[in-house]
Amino acid sequence: MPISIQKGLHWFIDNINPNPGLSFLEGLLWISIGYILSNGKVVDTIKRIPNKIAWLSVLAYFLLEGYIPYVGQILVVIMLFISAYTWNLPSNDILYKRLRVYSIIFYCVHDSFKKIPKYLFSSMHNGPLLYVITLIVCWLSSEIIIRMKDVRGFQWLRYAY
Repeated sequence: MPISIQKGLHWFIDNINPNPGLSFLEGLLWISIGYILSNGKVVDTIKRIPNKIAWLSVLAYFLLEGYIPYVGQILVVIMLFISAYTWNLPSNDILYKRLRVYSIIFYCVHDSFKKIPKYLFSSMHNGPLLYVITLIVCWLSSEIIIRMKDVRGFQWLRYAY
């Protein structure tokens, strides 16, 4: 990282927010990237990029995560947009309804399930391993909630989504 950016980042950490990853400025960065990537002309350009390139870039990010701060995250978001725009999914309403239920439950429980491994294993930090563990636990809990909603006495679980 260039010295001038390092100085600005250190000033920001010392004087405004010790965790720049959860700051208003970084939020604006992600909002701006989302706005740019949703532009019609950009979407048309993105649709011409092969899907394999996007997934290889995501894999490269996970391999290089500790060496490239922020730039890797930005590239992964761009590549995920490319994948989303170029992925030819079958029309299956049942699958999409299930994915919608998963997304609601995941959104509500992911932060809680992310903290459990961090408390159990103090050496575990944010990264690919914690992401995979959280994803698996969220999926399992979603399946339990979806299946338990039909069990007598647990009908209230249908209000979870």
